[in-house]
This record gives sequence, C-alpha cells and structure tokens, in this order.
Amino acid sequence: MKITSWRILGSILFFLGIISGISIAILGTWNKVESADYFFSGTTYEHFNGLRCPLLMRRSEIGVITVIFDNPTDSDDNFYYKVEISGFLAPRQLEGHLSVPAHQKSSLRLTVNKADIDLQIFVFAKIVISPNSTRPTREADCGILVLKDSRFTGGQLLTSLLVLSLLGIIPGFILWKRANPNGRPDVQRVLQALGIVVLLAMLGALIGWWFAGLFFIVLALLLILALARLNIG
Repeated sequence: MKITSWRILGSILFFLGIISGISIAILGTWNKVESADYFFSGTTYEHFNGLRCPLLMRRSEIGVITVIFDNPTDSDDNFYYKVEISGFLAPRQLEGHLSVPAHQKSSLRLTVNKADIDLQIFVFAKIVISPNSTRPTREADCGILVLKDSRFTGGQLLTSLLVLSLLGIIPGFILWKRANPNGRPDVQRVLQALGIVVLLAMLGALIGWWFAGLFFIVLALLLILALARLNIG
C-alpha cells in the first residue's frame, strides 16, 4: 500500500511538472510567433540577442523591457537604436543612442502598460540597431501576454509555474522510479525522455528560441501519446 501511495504521488508530481513546463513553453513560443508576425515587413536583419521581455503581465501592471548592449571590441562603441512598441491606436517609437566602453555591457530599461496593448491581449516590442564599421544592422522583437488583473503579478505567476515544473518533474520521476523498482524499462525511458524534452522546451521558450521551443513541444506531445499507448500503471 505504501509503495502504491508513493507511485501515485510521484505520478501526480511528475505530470503537474510536465503540464507547468509545457505551459511555459507554449507561452514563450506563442509570444514570439505573435511578435514576429506583428512586426513582419518583409525585410529581415541579423538577430540581436539583447532584448528581454517578461512573458506575462497584468493589465494594471507596469512591465519592464530590458535591452542589453554588449561591446566585445577593443574600443568604445555607440549603439544607435530605434524601438517600436505596440499600441491600440498607434505604435509608439523611441530613438536614441548609447555609448558602451570596450569589453563592457550597458542596459536600457523601457516601461510598458495597458496603453501599449494591441490584439486585445498582447504588448509587442521591436528594436533595430543601426550598423557601423564593426557590425551589420541587427534587430529583435518580443511579445508579452497580458492577463486580467489578479492578486499576483505576471512575474509571480511565471515563477510559480517554473518552480512547479522543476519541483514536479525531477522529484516526481525519482519517486515514481523508486516505487517501481521492477517497472517496465520502456515506460521508464519514455518518462525520462518526456521530462528532459519538456525542460528543453521550457528553456528554449524562456531564452527566445521559439523554433526550438516549438520542436520540443511537438516532441513532448508525441511522447505523451506514446505513454498513453504504453498504459502506465
């Protein structure tokens, strides 16, 4: 009876973690796909890695977008940039420049709020950095899903999902495996693969690699179907 209880607890923890992880992966991928479509103009430039957007925010919340300018060269660099932020009536645009010393980083913080919402539930941002003698034109975009007002901020909700996924997948699998010392090897392999794939999908979504996130989401769903066919006990 005790072994059965541990097996049930492990299964519950593991699949709560899986659901939370897939939710984060879907959220990050959805935001990125929507932002790419929102700003698509037919012209693309080299990707800029320094744009950071929160995945979630409340309607009444002030969201903070961070831009990190990295200068790996041996001389000072001036970054001339143009930022476009969505809006229901019309997008707003900001232009400026930032001087970054050699081998250092500098950051720019931009705030967004409910006035920047478009498509009913999103805030989008895009940055284009002008070229110079050492680098080409670069660009990046991101999206933020806007939730109805609640007791929790977008950051708190995202952190809760992240903690639940990590504390669910790893300990849940360990508990399930210990409660099934003679369990079917094929089921254990699929469960282990599912946990790894969901963690990779979540990582891809969090760092903005939407294509990788989408690939691992599809793979995770296929593994879940495989588990259903194996009829886990």
